[in-house]
Amino acid sequence: MNNLDRRRERLPEDCLYPSRPLGPLGEVLLDVRAWRMYDRRLARTLHRRQGRLELLTRRGKGPVERLDLGSDAADPLEAALARVPDLLTFPAEAAVELTCSAGPARRVAELTQVTGEFLDAHTLTDADHPSPDDDWDEEDLADHAAGAERATPHDERLYVWYDRLAPLLISINGVPHLAGEVAGRRTLIPMDPGQEFPPLPLVQREHTAESYSWDGGSPASSGTWWEGSGEVRDGLHIAWAAYDEGGYVMIGRGTAEEFLAEVRASGFFAALEDLEEGD
Repeated sequence: MNNLDRRRERLPEDCLYPSRPLGPLGEVLLDVRAWRMYDRRLARTLHRRQGRLELLTRRGKGPVERLDLGSDAADPLEAALARVPDLLTFPAEAAVELTCSAGPARRVAELTQVTGEFLDAHTLTDADHPSPDDDWDEEDLADHAAGAERATPHDERLYVWYDRLAPLLISINGVPHLAGEVAGRRTLIPMDPGQEFPPLPLVQREHTAESYSWDGGSPASSGTWWEGSGEVRDGLHIAWAAYDEGGYVMIGRGTAEEFLAEVRASGFFAALEDLEEGD
């Protein structure tokens, strides 16, 4: 039996995450709900209460662990990561819902680490969970239902549309994220949940955007092409070239000018340049 078979054998139990409230909360700064963690499943909440920071953790159905992080810090997330370095580290097969206040959402994405081998999209999004066991209690049943729902993507296309973007089941404030690699490091790339077709990266600032169609005289030889680029997070940029059945991306760091110069020099937008030359 290979490792993937063993993991799938363990999935019915390990897809559970704690649904029971962790306790009275103050101002919630970060909430983590994770399952498909195999050796660990957990819920975590970083909150501010009575002038102090506290991290609550519950693994499986175990007791709630409380970690006092001290007096309120100027950077609560940094204070939490200093004490719990794996707070935002997840295996590539995990299904994770991260909820945070609007301010640090992009920073949470930048700090999130993905470990292990990426699974293909079909395996990752396969939500064929066995029926619950007779001895499961209400919490088990609620968690099983939540895990099955989270593992079923709302739009399966975005998981397989682009070469060079690996599928993940990680969402931050309801925005699905895929994994890209830049400068030898995996990083999260948000996908626009409101984009109907084609799936497009979600950027905070758009650099370029073009779309065009051609008619080759038959449905098989006609099509549409979308090209664009933008800033995902401060200093992180992406360019995309999407067609009717797939697409490509290019990711880089630096200034917008540096990135766009690299994109043009690489010929990434060659299809549009050829079209312009033909005109």
